[in-house]
Amino acid sequence: MDDLVNFVNARNQQQLGNRLNALEKQLRNQNLKQAEQEEWQKLLFNESRRLEDDINSLSSETDPEKIEQNSQRIAYYYEIYAKELSGLFDPDKFPALEYKELAAKCALRHKTLVDLQWYQWGKKKTQDEITQYFAEIAFKEKEQRKNSANRIIKFRKAAIGLVVILGFVYYLLPLLGFFDPFDTAPRRLVVSDDYEINHSATTISQLGNENGTFYVTGSVKNISNSNFQQVELKIEVYDGQGTLLGETLDYTNQLGPKVTWNFKAACLLTNAASAKVIGVIARK
Repeated sequence: MDDLVNFVNARNQQQLGNRLNALEKQLRNQNLKQAEQEEWQKLLFNESRRLEDDINSLSSETDPEKIEQNSQRIAYYYEIYAKELSGLFDPDKFPALEYKELAAKCALRHKTLVDLQWYQWGKKKTQDEITQYFAEIAFKEKEQRKNSANRIIKFRKAAIGLVVILGFVYYLLPLLGFFDPFDTAPRRLVVSDDYEINHSATTISQLGNENGTFYVTGSVKNISNSNFQQVELKIEVYDGQGTLLGETLDYTNQLGPKVTWNFKAACLLTNAASAKVIGVIARK
């Protein structure tokens, strides 16, 4: 599994969820702008094309190595974004009849896809990565809630003094703890120092793709003597003004010593103008 194109279209699941939720609220507003409708509909159209391509990929491919790669890439994506895609495929969220019908077709295609034997095989093979991804999301959400609570506490307790606040924070953080003592699985580590990232060659474009999907392409070289597995490339995506829009990633199962990886990471953000590789996570 050397190159899993479209392994994840948006690394930040919360960003995609917030985007879809915001569009849902706007669709219920009688004064909804046409541009917002078009953006929601474009997401549905892109996902319908993706579903069709993925079903064909798992149904018609005859090369064993390719179908194993495709099954893992496809299963990882649909398992990670199952909740968001379920909401997107709800016909009641669309005012226009043609998009209601398209959403219903997408829901049926999605069921057909997940029932395929190769999809279930890919889901089983990537279960560890899926579990770890959701664990990281849960951890970030916990941190955000905790930080928000701490800010409220600091505001209300300002009169007590800085010493009391710092004492409370330093006592609370160790007391809560964040690690499961029963989890003995090896962890992936940030190994950016072992890699050489060609930032000048990192670009974002549609690469001739007519369905609206953008791709971040570039190269990363393993400059160490170590053989890394489950290599994940974290990429930040920016608009034309340099404002951070979110993250995406690419994934390869293995990267040997002195080997260069030409990555290709998909991105759903249609207003993306540039991208930057910010880190590499892998398991030795």
